Amino acid sequence: MNYLVNNKGNRDHIAIYGEGAIFDLEPHQHGYVALEQAKIGDSVFVINKKRIVEFKYEITAIKTSTKGIVLFGNQVANPNVFYPLLIEDKNIQSPKIKNHMMLRGFNAVAFS
Repeated sequence: MNYLVNNKGNRDHIAIYGEGAIFDLEPHQHGYVALEQAKIGDSVFVINKKRIVEFKYEITAIKTSTKGIVLFGNQVANPNVFYPLLIEDKNIQSPKIKNHMMLRGFNAVAFS
């Protein structure tokens, strides 16, 4: 499975969780249910503060607690594409995406 996640807030996951941390999400946030299904080897595309999908990661570890989920991974590609183009190309669907653009509250979505 593939995941598109929003880090346009530029959260420093490595400083918070350690080497290899790429994304975290709390249970009340949009996309949490999708991320609960993530498995080692799945791919994560991260939207950065410039709204570019700069990195694609392969998940190497997943840590969960009552506070949420943290994904760890290795970078495997540099798509370097404006995120709406990826959404359109992969036909990514979410209640928090409209006309290929993120709506307020978008955090994560799974896609094939």
